[in-house]
Amino acid sequence: MGVAYTPGLTVSSWTEIEKIRELPLPGKALVKVGDKVEASQVGLTAELPGELEIVRLSDRLGVPPEEALPALKARVGMNVERREVLAELSSFFGLFNVQVESPCSGTVEFLTETNAHLGIRRPATQMNLRAYVDGEVVHIEERKSVTIRAQGAQIQGIFGVGGERHGNVLLLPGAPDQKVRLSDIEQLGDEVNACILIGGSSFESAALRRAWRAC
Repeated sequence: MGVAYTPGLTVSSWTEIEKIRELPLPGKALVKVGDKVEASQVGLTAELPGELEIVRLSDRLGVPPEEALPALKARVGMNVERREVLAELSSFFGLFNVQVESPCSGTVEFLTETNAHLGIRRPATQMNLRAYVDGEVVHIEERKSVTIRAQGAQIQGIFGVGGERHGNVLLLPGAPDQKVRLSDIEQLGDEVNACILIGGSSFESAALRRAWRAC
């Protein structure tokens, strides 16, 4: 049975947990309702759009926009590589040649003819969202989220730092109302490495640093 502690944090030896895994932008689910999943399994995936690079052709060529446009070699929708020539202008019967190279690899997304600005979108980055808990998929919101139902112990905290972590749970020695000391962690030796440590009311700074090195 769960017990609530101030300020309302729940500690339960066994409970049913529903975890909603939600993407920050539209994507797709790689699982279906009824699937059994493991914590490390990828359940959702999406593509994060690459950054947009603006190339000011007129400024780089040193000519007005109407003279820069005829020198353009790239077109909207075209894939370009880093340092590929985007525009080239010759003057004084070919004695002087000015080139504008692409600052990155990507796709030409737009051309603004009024000021001869070229927009290049860098390649998208794949984003994978893992299940986070071992359990069963009970609901899917298309292109957005997956709900996973699991059974297990639950210990709520006030806040977390460092992102999501997985590992074996290790209960530290000492009473729940006592501060965790460095000696409490060191006496466990290598057993604390790559584990989720639970115990005490707070951590001494030295103990917290030791716990951080163990993760």
